[in-house]
Amino acid sequence: MSQLTALMCSVVTAYAVFCFAISRSVELALFIVGGPIFSDVKPSVFVIAAGQDCKKIYIVHFGLARRYRAYDRALVPQRAAVPCLGSMRYMPRRSHEHLERSRKDDLESWLYMLCEFFQPEALAWASESKNSEVYRMKEVFMSEAASNIEWNG
Repeated sequence: MSQLTALMCSVVTAYAVFCFAISRSVELALFIVGGPIFSDVKPSVFVIAAGQDCKKIYIVHFGLARRYRAYDRALVPQRAAVPCLGSMRYMPRRSHEHLERSRKDDLESWLYMLCEFFQPEALAWASESKNSEVYRMKEVFMSEAASNIEWNG
């Protein structure tokens, strides 16, 4: 875990009740869904304000962000080949496959980040460096998470 990630984890843990409630993380997820495709959702792109503004979260890095709609509102065509860029710990599975990323992939990255915030040891692949092994571990993680959801209806 990087120093910044450790710091963010301690900040979130210390202020979870006051400043970074689940509702705040849901608002962040809704922003991710409504905005551009960020393609690099990770703790170091978010800054939590201090003091009375502690409920404000700023996004400070848009290096891999991409529009999914052109200015005329038409969908931007998908690229044939997409480089595997971003932080391996948080990148969505589609990035490992060199496929075009979408807003749902940003939510997948957000999920990994949130899991690590509230349970620092949650990401089994955090110390793994081999792309194929990280991908396999994420597949297991997501299939286990899906199988543990209890649907009432």
